[in-house]
Amino acid sequence: MTGQYYIVQDAAADGMVVTLANAFPDVLAGDATTYTWSDVAAVRYGRSAIPPPAGRRDAAACDPKQPAWDLMPALLAWRHQELGERVFLIDVGPSVPPELLRRARDLAGTWRPDFARRLGCLGAGQLSAVDAKDLLRDLRRATAAGAAGAADDMTFISEELWEFDLPDAEFNAEFDAVCGPLVYCVSAHTHNIPLLAESLAHHLTLLQDRSGGHPFLAGVGNHDTMPALPWAAALLRVVYEFLPGAVPLVFSGTEWGSNVVINKEFGFDTTPELLRRRELLGDHALALFNDIPFDWQDIPPEKHRTEATDHLLAVSRHLGDLADWDYTTYFPDPDLAPDCFGYIRSSLNSPTSRLIVLTNWSPAETAIRWTAPPARAILNIPYAWAPPLFRTGETVVLPARSAVVALAGRDT
Repeated sequence: MTGQYYIVQDAAADGMVVTLANAFPDVLAGDATTYTWSDVAAVRYGRSAIPPPAGRRDAAACDPKQPAWDLMPALLAWRHQELGERVFLIDVGPSVPPELLRRARDLAGTWRPDFARRLGCLGAGQLSAVDAKDLLRDLRRATAAGAAGAADDMTFISEELWEFDLPDAEFNAEFDAVCGPLVYCVSAHTHNIPLLAESLAHHLTLLQDRSGGHPFLAGVGNHDTMPALPWAAALLRVVYEFLPGAVPLVFSGTEWGSNVVINKEFGFDTTPELLRRRELLGDHALALFNDIPFDWQDIPPEKHRTEATDHLLAVSRHLGDLADWDYTTYFPDPDLAPDCFGYIRSSLNSPTSRLIVLTNWSPAETAIRWTAPPARAILNIPYAWAPPLFRTGETVVLPARSAVVALAGRDT
């Protein structure tokens, strides 16, 4: 593990050992100032007192006798039954045995009202050791009895920091979708555009080798990322909207300029200036640890415009389902215009129908040669710059920080 870890023995009368350790390495190598929370480290699924690094799973080290194997499914089932929640994002999904998700579904199918009361007492430290053991026993019995009537409306999303896909067949069987990697590896870096463009080009290329698999959340931001700059968020939303298997999403008003930092993980460590900003963000300033509502009155009036969202949704509805369309990256001039790139979706049912998505991340206008088929612009950011028709072989000048979506064949 990077950084240090600490093991502390609790002085409780029953002799319980509490491990205070890095639950997994921080994003910054050598930084052991975070993830030393006792509530994280105490919830472990293996025999070792030291949790494994992020995303690392050692199935051989799993120990179903650990209380977490009963308590975590019970927590999920409780939120499903008592709070009505249906969708669950599992933080660092590969660190959680997928068997626990199946147990949660089974337990939700045989949920008893007394479970909620007893779990609350356990969390408040009001259960004796004997009563706690009885609770774990009853949870196991209910889980075993619930297999036939398991809740089928619980959706589990795995946080995958670096991959579009789940680790193996066992995870595929229990998880329904993936969150990442675009939100962490691309969207987090709008304050370092050269890195963002490099990473986006890399991940768009990776998608060419992906066939099938679960949907993935293509987020402009989330609770762990540096808030996206509004202009960059607009371009990312255009890119993400039409990717194969993507479920586009925005977070906390970042597309309108919300700059509330929830947690200082991704996007804070790639330049000296970002590192300095990270140092200033103590727990007092993070919304992860404080109730910090965003003051929408602070957003300039022009940021309240919704044209980008309206146009994007209109185009998406016009195109319909693109699930059966092929996907390939589009780099019209990688040597002279490396910051201008995107992708092409091609209809299998109508070979002449193509959707071209192209962005220019450069801070200057850039000329490229249009190498795709003739196409009509149906969406562009900023507005009213694109020519009505792109012709093969012609030179096109893309404004700085711009995006265009063009349609070839159908309706051209």
